[in-house]
Amino acid sequence: MKTAFTIFTLLVCFTAFAQQPQEVKNGELIPWSQSNKLKWSDFRGEVNGSSTAATCAVWNSSFKYTDGVLECECVNLFDRFQSWTTDTTSTQLLEHEQLHFDISEVFCRKVRKGIVELLATEDISVAAYEALVDSLGNERDCYQALFDKETAYGVYGTKQLKWRKKTDSELDNLNSFANTTIKE
Repeated sequence: MKTAFTIFTLLVCFTAFAQQPQEVKNGELIPWSQSNKLKWSDFRGEVNGSSTAATCAVWNSSFKYTDGVLECECVNLFDRFQSWTTDTTSTQLLEHEQLHFDISEVFCRKVRKGIVELLATEDISVAAYEALVDSLGNERDCYQALFDKETAYGVYGTKQLKWRKKTDSELDNLNSFANTTIKE
């Protein structure tokens, strides 16, 4: 059986967010949502390699100052055209890919939490922000690799169910950082 291979990238954009990225408007990127789950029709990228599926999630962060108030938006996005599948029938594999997106949201919330903590210490320098994102990005990548290893890329349904419960619990624990916009 082919195994799923998950690709995760980190996109950090220092742009104003008065306008959404064009890709979001055009439907290329899907913002993470508790209520809207991925569907196989969302996987529109070209098949790349011998694995069954790949999910590409990106973090998009932007900052702006308005009347002396700093606003930051940090969003977890699914890239439809960098994500692909050769199997549009397996609900277990789709759940596996959804879990990758959900895990990316857990770490996006940790980034938001870290930004709030940086704002509290008044150390919101680019260097401090980049260190935060780099650290959490590396932690996320290791966590995603462990998820793939323990579930055999979604083959072990019982272990995947444990990861689902663990991820849901982490999302609940970080619920106070679910809002994508942070104001100083």
